[in-house]
Amino acid sequence: MHTHADEDEFLYVLEGRFQFRLEDEISEGPAGMCMYIRRGVPHTWRNTSGGPARMLAVFTPAGMEPFFEQFAAHAGAPTAPEAFRTLGGEAGMTVVGPPLGGSA
Repeated sequence: MHTHADEDEFLYVLEGRFQFRLEDEISEGPAGMCMYIRRGVPHTWRNTSGGPARMLAVFTPAGMEPFFEQFAAHAGAPTAPEAFRTLGGEAGMTVVGPPLGGSA
């Protein structure tokens, strides 16, 4: 779970299926589902497809690109949670709780 200090976020599921948590509400997201997240609102998601899935994320205003470029080096690694917290903090994100189905 995290928040963005300066950006609103729009998510669109392109392929697969995701589970989303927005504040205290959990919902399922099949392909074609979209979600708008205002800055400051705690949220997270996870791929529940059982295989690869794709999602389009749009931030307004722009500026999150460096976070994703840097975090990609940690994807799937044991260092990923700490990298998310550290790199996210540098990008204006605050971790406020665990990911879905796990602990942070």
